[in-house]
Amino acid sequence: MMSENIFTKKLRVLLILPPHHPTFIRFLPEFESYALLILGSVVEDLAEVKILDLRFEKDSAVEKMMKEFHPDIVGIRSHVTADIDPSLEVARLCRETAPNATIIMGGQGCALQPHDYNSPYLDLICMGQGDKTFREVVEAKLQGRSFDHIAGLCIVKNGGLHFTPLRKVSSGTISFPPLNRNLLAKYIPKYDAQLVLTTMGCPYRCKFCTLWVFQDGAYLLRDPEEIVRDIESCERHWVHFADDNTFHNYNHAMRIYELIKARGIKKRLTAYARTDTIVQYPDLFEKWASIGLEELVIGFEAFKEADLKSINKLNSADCNRKAQEILARCKINALAHFIVFPHYTRQDFKDLWNYIDQLNITDPILPCLTPIPGSIEFLEAKRNGQLSLCDPNWFNLEFMVYKTQLPKWQWYFEYFMVWLKSVSPVTFWKRHKAVGWPFSKYLERLIKLLYALSKWSICVSMQLSRERQIAKNKLRLKPYPTFEKDYVDPMLERAMKKMNEPERPAA
Repeated sequence: MMSENIFTKKLRVLLILPPHHPTFIRFLPEFESYALLILGSVVEDLAEVKILDLRFEKDSAVEKMMKEFHPDIVGIRSHVTADIDPSLEVARLCRETAPNATIIMGGQGCALQPHDYNSPYLDLICMGQGDKTFREVVEAKLQGRSFDHIAGLCIVKNGGLHFTPLRKVSSGTISFPPLNRNLLAKYIPKYDAQLVLTTMGCPYRCKFCTLWVFQDGAYLLRDPEEIVRDIESCERHWVHFADDNTFHNYNHAMRIYELIKARGIKKRLTAYARTDTIVQYPDLFEKWASIGLEELVIGFEAFKEADLKSINKLNSADCNRKAQEILARCKINALAHFIVFPHYTRQDFKDLWNYIDQLNITDPILPCLTPIPGSIEFLEAKRNGQLSLCDPNWFNLEFMVYKTQLPKWQWYFEYFMVWLKSVSPVTFWKRHKAVGWPFSKYLERLIKLLYALSKWSICVSMQLSRERQIAKNKLRLKPYPTFEKDYVDPMLERAMKKMNEPERPAA
């Protein structure tokens, strides 16, 4: 809970979401800047808050806002590995236009690889969930105190990093004050969907994922009444649940359903789910379908048991099949994610498509296996010399940064062919007959994918060129400490102790 505001003056706080790096290929929706909305709402009683979403602004927006608003504190979000350069460039602009402002970086990206953010443009890095930490930073600034006493911070000073104790995270509940969506009023019409958080953290231990590392293996539930209040504050018809485990706790998910139904809320709802959760609770998804749940982002991850085991998914291909059958009965579309592995042969790519085709999946999503810094997968990949490129700008799930079994150009050819098969006229006709896939949805996917592939192919050519130059020692990349063989970041070091803990029951 927030402490009572005892301060008589207010600071000026500017929260910034950086633009995407040029290697980012937009294929999926652009969502509301929910993390900054939470932070702004948490400190609104202490500060005048403004939010700048640079995905929708001109290049000059930062300097213009800094000169007009004169913020005392600037918070910048760096969520993923590929955000390093864009976020530090924003920090540079802020420092040059407001040298006395306190600049703090937050998000999974910087928390899981803080040494890559050791920059004179930053004062602080938030190491973990930021709502409590950020409020304490604002309070300390108001009081004129140092930040050394605040847990969960990395203090950047004199070219070095000083870490305060990490905040303890344990499973339980989370709560936020009412969110003031007026802070995002300028951008709401530009978002594809607005976001709502129902849980935080994850009880699972997938090797490729950093979510459980970031939350130290904890799984927290948000009060259903608070969740529904949040949904009611959304102006847009499409509301997406931003967390990975909305349905993991049956009783919690059922209570949210009951409140939405009782209050007559009519929204298009989308969310994430695991296939084993769907198979375990089919009645839950039937009920949610009746109140507007139209689509689920689902990590099928692999069609071979060996690949599922290799990433510690603790699931099965048979469970994936059963989940797809349940969703078809409920008329819930699956945005089915299949990780594409570096060891794939031509036959593996054919088998992957056959598996997708047999399940009549209309919207397969094919992320490349990406060893995200802060994950077990990354630690093993760099120690085993499996990386073909140590440039964080390419670590965004859209490019294969592992060494591949096939020549990489051929691997990409087979990879793109699976994407193209998903939008072929033959595929549309089969899906239309099998599951009633509307032509309008097919056409939307076709247009988006062809546009994405046109940009994708250019970026892949750039990546392959860089890898050839590196192999011939003609190109030296900027060094990033996280990519050093023996480096282990503080949060992963803590979380590794919980890698083999038994998973918490669904309750």
